[in-house]
Parts: sequence; C-alpha cells; structure tokens
Amino acid sequence: TEKVIRAVEDNGGVVIGYENCSGEKAVGIQVEEDAKDIYEALSRRYLAIGCSVMSPNQNRFDSLSEMIDEYHADGVLDMTLQACHTYAIETNKVRRFVTEEKGIPYINVETDYSQSDIGQLNTRVAKKKDDKKNLQNEEENAEIFFRKNAFKENGLSGKGLKNGEKISGN
Repeated sequence: TEKVIRAVEDNGGVVIGYENCSGEKAVGIQVEEDAKDIYEALSRRYLAIGCSVMSPNQNRFDSLSEMIDEYHADGVLDMTLQACHTYAIETNKVRRFVTEEKGIPYINVETDYSQSDIGQLNTRVAKKKDDKKNLQNEEENAEIFFRKNAFKENGLSGKGLKNGEKISGN
C-alpha cells in the first residue's frame, strides 16, 4: 500500500519496482494475439502469471529474479496484507530466494489498509547508522525493490522522474 512506499522513501530508500497483483506481473506477459486458438492463448497468459495462489509457483520466482537483476535492487521488502494467506504462505520461500540465491537483504512486513501502524512501519524500514543489529547492518535496509541512493544521487525520484517532475493524474 501507499503507506509502505512512503515509509521506505521517507527513510532514505527509493522504491524501484512492485511485484504485486497490479504491478509488473500483471502487464509483463502478453497474449499471443495471432494464436490459432485465442482462448488457449488467453489461458496460457493467465496461467503464466506468478500469482501466489498457483502451485507450484516457479513463475513468481522467475519474475522476482528478473526484476531484481533488471532494476539492480539493493534489497526486497515483502509486504503481506493481513488475511492474504497465499502471500503469507510464500514468505519463507521468498526470503530464502532473495537472501540465499540473490544475495541481497530482505524484510517482511505485515500490514493492512489502515493508517494505525505507520510508526511501526517507519521503525522497521528506517536506516539506523548506530544500530548494527537492525537488518544485520546499516547497508541492509530493504524495500519492495529498492536502490538506496542511486536514483536520488542522479536527481531522480523512485518513479524515474527528475525531482519535482509530475506524472499527470498523480
């Protein structure tokens, strides 16, 4: 949700990607428009989405790997909405994949749509230079997909826009 993104960016990180139901995976796979059987092509497209309700779910991990590599993520924040059991079930697999196979920091936060846990979210994702136990060390602040200062150093916001530049409708 927006509050998690805000917590990350208010604490020095830059969100660079989203692996959620309405993010990259919703638009990354296209329907083969010239297929003989368009219904089969539609079915293949939807079954190829790395959704947490699918089992086995290798497509989700393939997508995560591509996004981490493509966006040069410094870490991953795995946000689980309360009562979203399918994402909660995959949390340990995602953590192992991110930390062991990709070798980058990972943090999971569980939240809901209310604003009542903003303080707790800020505490979880905040960069603490003097607290070496926070996510193993200060270099391991994690976000949805993030690069800590690379975008800001180049005058870009997390959306790839120059600071102050607006997207119409936002």
